[in-house]
Amino acid sequence: MKKILICDDHTIIIRGLKFILNTHFQEYKVDEVHSIKETMAYLKKSKPDFAIFDLQLSDGNMIEALPNIFLLYPKLGVLIFSMTSEEIYAKRVLQQGAKGFLNKDAEEEEVLRALKIFLGGENYISQRLNNLLINNIRNNSSSLGGNPFANLSNREIEVVQHLLSGKPIKLIAEQMNLHANSIVTYKGRLFSKLGIKNLVDLASLAKVYDFV
Repeated sequence: MKKILICDDHTIIIRGLKFILNTHFQEYKVDEVHSIKETMAYLKKSKPDFAIFDLQLSDGNMIEALPNIFLLYPKLGVLIFSMTSEEIYAKRVLQQGAKGFLNKDAEEEEVLRALKIFLGGENYISQRLNNLLINNIRNNSSSLGGNPFANLSNREIEVVQHLLSGKPIKLIAEQMNLHANSIVTYKGRLFSKLGIKNLVDLASLAKVYDFV
């Protein structure tokens, strides 16, 4: 029996996904974990065929772990199921090797359609993302839809998330295993890229572009 691993730190999301999978895809065994650390431990001892990952987890951002996961388990099919901005993250995770990106705001019908495509071994791209990618090609732009957050590196995106949560520099440095001076450097660089001067500006810009 093929296995699907779900990684999410929200119980209600896992219950919902499990219900859909157990109802419509009974030929699969579904397991769950709740953090990046638990994910890596699970993958090491029990290699699933598919994985459905949230990005924002209690112990970090899955986007930082994906390159290592794909390196160690190249045959693993990964679908990202997240509330994070599709404009900012979808292209990134697809380039890293994910089979698709599904927003948690999607209707149940869309979730079911995405799962059928994903578990069928094909790539899932929503109509919204397809339009964004087409516009990106037409505009010959490095950003998706003009969203300034799309131009930030993965590390800078992670720093933004920590800053928006109100964490001090020292704590961010500890959680990212970096020196505090490195976080200050990242902060200054991303402020420059975004054209802002302070955290109030950052919060306002994040609201405008639905950055989560």
